[in-house]
Amino acid sequence: MKTYDDLKSELPKILEIVEKAPESVQDKVLETLVASFLGQSVVPLTPATPARGTGTEQGQPASAKSRKKKSIGESYQIDKTLSLRGAGQHGSFRDFHTQKAPASAAEFNAVGVYFLVHAAGIAKPTFNQLYTCYKDVGRRTPEFFKQSVIDTKNKQGWIDLTEDNHLVITHRGTEFVEHDLPKAKSKKSERKTK
Repeated sequence: MKTYDDLKSELPKILEIVEKAPESVQDKVLETLVASFLGQSVVPLTPATPARGTGTEQGQPASAKSRKKKSIGESYQIDKTLSLRGAGQHGSFRDFHTQKAPASAAEFNAVGVYFLVHAAGIAKPTFNQLYTCYKDVGRRTPEFFKQSVIDTKNKQGWIDLTEDNHLVITHRGTEFVEHDLPKAKSKKSERKTK
């Protein structure tokens, strides 16, 4: 019978073989080689026993398993106390959204936070309040909502996050919403509509 020390001395050779295998089956190769070295029965890798990480373990289809992973951790709610009817020059959020016509999620995030700060008078908007903006106009929220806000912060610099996870419209974001939206139509698209 093989001992722990036998396995310890053989392990570098086993790991060298494992590294040469495709990443998707490396766990199974390691498991098989160690079991073989220890004299245990080895279950062959067949369609009946899928490699780890394929999502078909425990009878779940891969797509259901990956959807389950994606939904964990992010949950936002409509802020029922938030009024998006607006007042003064901006009117309602729906009107403001139509006027500014944001195309991408980043543009929408900037428009939403701008409206919450400047029209709704909220000094520190929350993720739930921005989520409420999406729902108010019937726009689908990004699959990874918080990440889309972080991307808007990091890539465009239009919004920022405080330490306590509140949203802030930056000077750059204010300038973008006030002066760059709606985007001017290109001459090509104008010709097509004529």
